[in-house]
Amino acid sequence: MKILLVDHSPDERQAIRQLLEDDCALQEVDTGAEGLNRVEFDTDCVLVEYALPDLSGVEFLVQLRSQGLDVPVVLLSRDAGSDVAARARQCGADEVLVRSEINADSLRRSIRGAVNRRALESNLRREQARPELIYRLIDESEDLFFALGRHGEIVEANLATERALGFSKQELLGSQLSNHPLFDRVAGRLLDRLRSANLNESLRLEGELIQADGRPAPTEINVMRVRVSGEDFLVAVARNISERKALEEHLRRLSLNDALTGVANRRAFEARLADEWRRAGRSGCPLALLLIDIDHFKAYNDTLGHPAGDACLRSVAARLNAAMRRPEDLLARYGGEEFAVLLPATDTAGAMTFAQHLQDSLRKAALPHPASPSGALVSISIGAATTEQFLERSPSTLVAAADVALYEAKAAGRDCLRFRAA
Repeated sequence: MKILLVDHSPDERQAIRQLLEDDCALQEVDTGAEGLNRVEFDTDCVLVEYALPDLSGVEFLVQLRSQGLDVPVVLLSRDAGSDVAARARQCGADEVLVRSEINADSLRRSIRGAVNRRALESNLRREQARPELIYRLIDESEDLFFALGRHGEIVEANLATERALGFSKQELLGSQLSNHPLFDRVAGRLLDRLRSANLNESLRLEGELIQADGRPAPTEINVMRVRVSGEDFLVAVARNISERKALEEHLRRLSLNDALTGVANRRAFEARLADEWRRAGRSGCPLALLLIDIDHFKAYNDTLGHPAGDACLRSVAARLNAAMRRPEDLLARYGGEEFAVLLPATDTAGAMTFAQHLQDSLRKAALPHPASPSGALVSISIGAATTEQFLERSPSTLVAAADVALYEAKAAGRDCLRFRAA
């Protein structure tokens, strides 16, 4: 235990030192001013003489407490009068010990009593301050904290909720949650939670809160049904997750986009093909696929190098992407120098017309190909396939048909297109 002794008498300090023996780490000073400077955050107890030459013990206490120091204090006094003890305790002393009654047991007992009293008082103050502290924490939060009564009325709300709704707390309390546009898209689910959630069960839901400017904000809402004084409430914490959703969408797009060309990757293509296959099977609409190969790309790479080859792939992808006409159509890098175009609700004539449009768009780009044996410009071969037969068949049949058509286009001299029915 670390104890600070403030006493101007060397003899009295020596007496205290001997009584405490080796039970503690004792620091000694002879003036009140020095004592105030030596009190530290880890000082366990202060023993202070009532009659100091520069400060009285009471003045020492007043200054110590005014500095916000909550250290336990035992006041040592030669006066056994009750007035001294009462005044000392009023000014912040935890124990008062009369000099004539000091012995090893009484001193240790007073120190323990002072430490225990200060700890109890500190705990009591914390408990008394806790509700206000919780309110402060909730009010300072950027999250929306609110509580609903059993009829869906707002019974408590923090400052963030007031700002989001645009009403003061006085205006909010007692109003129905469903009356506020902010909660239009989630009010029903929140009220369902109030009625159906188990007591003290924490649940999470995601929805959109309508902001003051009318824009929806993706929001995560954690709710718990609680019972206070026999009445049920729904306590909710709502957090704007727009940034998290944007990051998730960014990561999702990265996982579905080809890093080199920026168009969809093979994974995205196969997922979309499966979706469109099921959709076409339900609707009976035809589904078309174009497989595209850059002619003599190996020769391009071998002659100009891989950096140039990568630039060529990016340029071709950009031209093809610019030529896409409908948002529902998908251009993807299928692998290497191959691309795929998925065309929902497109018949054979439409597929062939669009394939010709892609070839014409690339020809107009006039990308040079110095290593091509069949021409001076970059060209593409296209294999097209369509199907209207989906029962007991898989998307691979459409891919296989387009692949055969692509092989036939390359065998025919390249820079052309061929068709196969799937």
